[in-house]
Amino acid sequence: MKKINATKDTQKKKLFKDLQIISGKYKRKMFFRADAEITRPLLIRSRQAIFNILYSWYPEKFNKLLDCFAGSGTFAIEALSRQAVKSVVMVDLSSSATEALKENAKMLDEEDFKNTKIINADITQIFLNHTDADLVFIDPPYAITEEITENLFQQIQSGNFKKDTVFIIGYDGNNPQKFKIPDNTEKWDERNYGRNTFLFLKIK
Repeated sequence: MKKINATKDTQKKKLFKDLQIISGKYKRKMFFRADAEITRPLLIRSRQAIFNILYSWYPEKFNKLLDCFAGSGTFAIEALSRQAVKSVVMVDLSSSATEALKENAKMLDEEDFKNTKIINADITQIFLNHTDADLVFIDPPYAITEEITENLFQQIQSGNFKKDTVFIIGYDGNNPQKFKIPDNTEKWDERNYGRNTFLFLKIK
């Protein structure tokens, strides 16, 4: 019995790896992230840059963040830590990523835990259930970026997102994507940080 438990513990340690928050009330707090082979963590440099851009354009708090490919929740937890959002919905299709998200949610304070929702699902199937979000982070795996982003862009076009809702879309800067930006949005920024490039859109 002891040997079996030790094996399970070892597997769990391999699944969850330390993640550190940059700024805010969870600054330097260590969280967990899912296996790197399953998810692509958002680099500290990129995370810092994104929030600097957001603050320069939108100094006030967002009501709801929809993190479409949450992975370990790096972006959403950073947003909560900085008190940039009131609530977050983190969606991921991977069951192991969802497990990591649940473990991380347990380490949030009572208020943030109450305002955090975790969904294990295909975001393309539930995207339009969250048109009340006013900040949407879309950072899919590079291998499926074009296919997934085009699908979500079509849903943004047909959906009922509020005016000024902000969308941040990540893609591989070494393999530029030719996206057809939805007619109901406008591009207000695009930045490259090494391999990571982020496109910023908002509803007109």
